[in-house]
Amino acid sequence: MSMISASGNTPILPTHQPLSSTRDAAAPNSSNQSSGNRSTPAGFSSSASLSSPSATVSRKPSSGHTNSQHAMDTYLHWCIDPTRIGTKLVEFNLQNIRDSELVPTLLKAYRTVRGLSGWISLTTCSGARLVKFKRMAPDNDIIACVARSIPCHKTNDNYSYDYQDPEAEFIRFVEELIAYRVQNPCCNLPMVLNVLPKKIRGKLEKDFGVEGYGLRAVSTWSLWKGFLAFLILSIPPCIFAIRWLIGHEGDLQNSFMLEVLLMGALNIFVIKLDSQMVTTK
Repeated sequence: MSMISASGNTPILPTHQPLSSTRDAAAPNSSNQSSGNRSTPAGFSSSASLSSPSATVSRKPSSGHTNSQHAMDTYLHWCIDPTRIGTKLVEFNLQNIRDSELVPTLLKAYRTVRGLSGWISLTTCSGARLVKFKRMAPDNDIIACVARSIPCHKTNDNYSYDYQDPEAEFIRFVEELIAYRVQNPCCNLPMVLNVLPKKIRGKLEKDFGVEGYGLRAVSTWSLWKGFLAFLILSIPPCIFAIRWLIGHEGDLQNSFMLEVLLMGALNIFVIKLDSQMVTTK
């Protein structure tokens, strides 16, 4: 009786499978899965690998980076009058140009476009004008400056700049700012680029008659070039006249013939062309 009561009062506990046996049972399944994955041919992939988001993400940043870089590109139009061939348009990408580098960059392009005629000219760049221009010869970037104007800050969304009313005073202020910066290279004026009309959304189209806005270089007489021309026209003719009078005593008319020829050449080939550039601004 005691044995029966003891066995009847003992609670029946649930039995669990050992942890080691569970791991051993799961091992074949994992090995089968891994072997199944390895058995897939190299030229094919499962649907899960095709829908992997990593391949899509790797292509998106490249196009997004290109679009953002294209959107950040801004261009400044610089119009230069070389001599008789027309006004040349030079476009600068302002992405890597700071305010302190703007004027030296413009002056370097001014000297490059003018070439040899700029070296023998008695003029130099003293400032700029805000102008509206139209393309004449798209292949050679030849334009015609038609008006002294700026793009409308309300309707023209192809240009960006900080505008202040009224328009006439704003144009005057910007032109005086550029002139002061050109004539004082050591002075670093900040915020110059902010007030200049800059082309956004790519370069200006190269079609005939396309309108644009930018800066036109102003040429004025150079004091040091005029002084250099005076020395060239004075010293060699004086030496020639002295040597001529030594062998031809009293022949003053022929002794200064060299100076007359040099003055005539300077007037025809230099001063006449320079006066047209100075008076057309």
